[in-house]
Amino acid sequence: MGVFPAGVLAQLPAVTNLKVIPGPGVDSLTVSWDAAQGASFYVIEITSAPKEGDGAVGDSDDRHDSFDEAQGWRSRGSTVPPTTRITIGELTGGTNYRVRVFYRKGESRSAYAWGTGTTLTLPTAPRNVTIAPGDNSVTLTWEAPSSWGTWSETGRFVITEYVTDAGGGSTFGADADATSKTIEIGISAGTFPYAQNGQTGDWGILAYTQKPGSDGSDNSHFLTGPEVRLRVTVGVPAVTTGLSVTPGT
Repeated sequence: MGVFPAGVLAQLPAVTNLKVIPGPGVDSLTVSWDAAQGASFYVIEITSAPKEGDGAVGDSDDRHDSFDEAQGWRSRGSTVPPTTRITIGELTGGTNYRVRVFYRKGESRSAYAWGTGTTLTLPTAPRNVTIAPGDNSVTLTWEAPSSWGTWSETGRFVITEYVTDAGGGSTFGADADATSKTIEIGISAGTFPYAQNGQTGDWGILAYTQKPGSDGSDNSHFLTGPEVRLRVTVGVPAVTTGLSVTPGT
């Protein structure tokens, strides 16, 4: 049983089976509940404020006028039956949120039902990345990211070739426990015919995690960490330096 919204003499019970699930994106939560008989519409409110201590917001406090969920309860949408599911986006990754749902039936309002959920976190960037040119090859070495994020048990690496003079685009995978990879390139290797000795290109490496679809299908979700890029001239031994780290998705 919930608590009725402040100042309202409600006569309706709260919705049941309220669930708050992280995803599908790093900045979102998916909220679902069982249908309430005769409901006209449902309202979903959210806050990241604590229940106790500095800046505390109570479960049954009135909705706040601010657009900042950290300041109080904020309305994040409504649904009309038969829809009993909503995805709330534009949230902060790795943050715990409280969610409450109520519904209207005619002039009456229901009690609140509450749930909590924590948004996803991305893997961090691979550390201490180096690249060494060889004869129609490159060898990358790295250390694992400091964190694999939320789905840590399914991590892998992706190496991408960005050849400055020819467009680039080939990708190569590596398992989570790998710390190096030598990639044979050029026409004879059958990988990327444009990258050969004497050609300069950028190479990137990032970590990602994968979660299979909730229905057991191949509809997987991916969390991609930031990419580290290095530049090298194939076949020419040289000291390379990091170019950039780009945000993940």
